[in-house]
Order: sequence, then C-alpha cells, then structure tokens
Amino acid sequence: MLRSVLMAAFLCAAPFMAQAATDFATLNQSFPLLPLLGLTLLILELALPTKGALGMVGLVLFVYGTFGLADHPNPSLRLSMPSIFLINALMLAVVGIIVAITVRGYLSRGAEEFELVGRTAKVVDWIGDNRRIEIDGQLWKAESAAILTPGQTVRITSQKRLVLTVTPENSL
Repeated sequence: MLRSVLMAAFLCAAPFMAQAATDFATLNQSFPLLPLLGLTLLILELALPTKGALGMVGLVLFVYGTFGLADHPNPSLRLSMPSIFLINALMLAVVGIIVAITVRGYLSRGAEEFELVGRTAKVVDWIGDNRRIEIDGQLWKAESAAILTPGQTVRITSQKRLVLTVTPENSL
C-alpha cells in the first residue's frame, strides 16, 4: 500500500517538478531544484522496487545540480567548489554505505535460511541438465535418483547450497 501511495505521489509531482525546472529563463537558474529532485528520487528508491534506477538518476541529478551552483547568478545560492566537493563526497559515502549494506545482506542470506528440507514441491522441468522444481513460486535447481515428470509432487530431502535433492512424494 505504501509503495502505491509513494509511486502515485511521485507520478503526480514529477511533471510539476520537471516543469518548474524548465520554466526558468535559463537552465542555470534551475540548478537549485536539481539536487532537491535528486534527493526525492533517492528517497523514493528506498521505498520502491526499481532495482536502483531511481537512485542512479537521483544521484546524477544531485551531483549535476550541486556543481551547477558554483556559478549561479544569484549570489545567495552560490556554493564554493570545496563545499560542493564535500557535499557530493558525503552523498556518495551515504549512498555507498546503503549499497554495501544491501549487497552484504543479499550475499549473507544463503539458501539455508529458507529451511526447505521436508517440504513438498512441484516438478517444472526434468530434461537433461535442466532439472527445476517450484516451491512457493520460486524455481530451484534439483537433483534426484528417480526419473521425474513435470507436474509431479516431490519431497525435498536435502539441500546443498542452491541445489535441492528430491524424491517422489509417493516413494516415502
């Protein structure tokens, strides 16, 4: 539900933000809005499953927008180059830490976490090396001493990393 609300809010606000960014007399005057739009996209990336697309665009807009503030026509909006480098370095560090934590979480979560031994599954393919079963909507590689057919119910007897050993359900 939250994802739907955030996506709807973004889709409603994005045209207005883009219009506001292009309505200025010159592109140089819209640079203060680019970092804000970039931050908005980065925050939306945390809530929406876009595989990093919004985050990458947001990061590019943030960096590009902050560098554009170095020679902004309005003196109160100008930033010095050292402060721009510091702001961007901090932003890249925060994004890098979030990415590292995310990747580490995916890599540390092995197949053992799923506790599949003893559960039943359906055979999807069983031809040559293409031996796959489906459990909870996920496809897993499988091996068995028995000849199995697609649609057959099997019981998982062991697991070695991402390969499951199965036996036909009626043979237990």
